Amino acid sequence: GILVVDLVGNMVSYNQRFLDMWQIADELARTKDEKLAMSSVLPQLRDPDDFVSKVRELYGDPAAEGFDVVEFKDGRFFERYSMAQRIDGEIVGRVWSFRDITQRRVADEALKASEARYRAAEQTQRAIVAGVIDAIITIDELGTVQSFNPAAERMFGWTAAEMIGGDVRKLMPQQFREKFAPERLGNVYSVGLRSEGTGMRRDGSEFPIDLALNRMPHPDR
Repeated sequence: GILVVDLVGNMVSYNQRFLDMWQIADELARTKDEKLAMSSVLPQLRDPDDFVSKVRELYGDPAAEGFDVVEFKDGRFFERYSMAQRIDGEIVGRVWSFRDITQRRVADEALKASEARYRAAEQTQRAIVAGVIDAIITIDELGTVQSFNPAAERMFGWTAAEMIGGDVRKLMPQQFREKFAPERLGNVYSVGLRSEGTGMRRDGSEFPIDLALNRMPHPDR
């Protein structure tokens, strides 16, 4: 939406998109009176005082540029940009442009909410994992260790700091490592795995383990 005003605030020109976005009636726009048009706009806004304040600030400095986001009571969001209108280098008015970013803003808020839920679920999971007596290790699709709980530290003799980012296969004897090769992990994930096996401690000693491997779901899925 585009609006052009002169130095005293009269509406010089505008496009239909501007009228549609701001829900300004044609007969009101034809008066060219910006203050009258604004009186129909302000009740729509969540913070009309801030809107007016920024308009006055820019009108007080004809050469200034301005950019902000306007929020409506009905949930819409507009980007508002303003700059001086110049003819032959002389400032003769001001150009306002408005872009409806409601869908983008709603998508951004949904993404933030999803990320917050994921972080909360992750924190809850970490708290649960830290408190259990079983060794719980999470790995990515390549077998790289992502988390290593205290029970795993006690069982294998490695610290979480030493294991995170490393290969999970260092926790098992050589004869068992092929099953956890990156190219085979996808198949293991798809069907899950529960079996008896052998683990290997940091000092190289081996011990029997009951192994369960399952895919960890994303909290939004």
